[in-house]
Amino acid sequence: METFTIDGPRIELPQVRNGIQLFAPIGNIWLRSGSTAWLEKSYSVSAADLATANLIVTHSTIETRQVDGGKTLISMHPPQDCPFEALAADSVLSIPARLDVDLRTTLGLIDMRSYTARNATVRTRDGNLVIGTVEGKLEFSSESGRVEIAGSVLEANGSTTTGPIIVSKVPPGASYEFETLNASCTIRIPAVASIEVIHRTRTGVLRVDFEDTTSERRFVPLDDGWNERTIRFTGAPGIARKSTIVFRSEQGNLDLTRPTPPRVPVPDPTAASR
Repeated sequence: METFTIDGPRIELPQVRNGIQLFAPIGNIWLRSGSTAWLEKSYSVSAADLATANLIVTHSTIETRQVDGGKTLISMHPPQDCPFEALAADSVLSIPARLDVDLRTTLGLIDMRSYTARNATVRTRDGNLVIGTVEGKLEFSSESGRVEIAGSVLEANGSTTTGPIIVSKVPPGASYEFETLNASCTIRIPAVASIEVIHRTRTGVLRVDFEDTTSERRFVPLDDGWNERTIRFTGAPGIARKSTIVFRSEQGNLDLTRPTPPRVPVPDPTAASR
């Protein structure tokens, strides 16, 4: 048996108007914004020869149908006699911005960092999640995969087992609730933000890697060996909308950092004389 990579044709999806659901049991999903909706798949096929691999791809079908909430469900079906483990497919999906999205993988990556969603549900078992801007509510779940919120999200609720959570941006008025078993959570706190951070844990540690004279801290013992640590950043006087972040983890640490400032190029004093 050999493994062949075969690019499938672009499939236009004119019926996508309110949102999409896509499950990739074996494969990755890349979501991007576009004026029209389409899907491209790259197949990885285990077969005796290239002709057989092409036959498997040719007889694989893509089905679309409307489901609750007006979303369009996109599903791939391999040929009836094809073993499940013999066919994997990476998906590149383009849809108009500000739709509801529901994406799920088993082992694969979900990358929607360049997409702005109205609401988003992203789930994986062992793959990584990279999330862009969500104007409404974000819900996510993972077992061992890493979750990175790279864009601006106002409301988020999600959990992992051993997968770390990274939040790169916290907009004013954000509300986040995260939970892990023993994985860490890293949050980049803007310098002038008004934010309350709550860490509920048994053995995890709340760590702040910057100095802030405006912050207030509180420690409260809870039942069954748990405790709650709270830190408040008052921020600039003009920022009225406070953000709230709650992280619950039996053993996971919560790390608060500052965003890395952009690098300013150093002028070359000899450039003018060249």
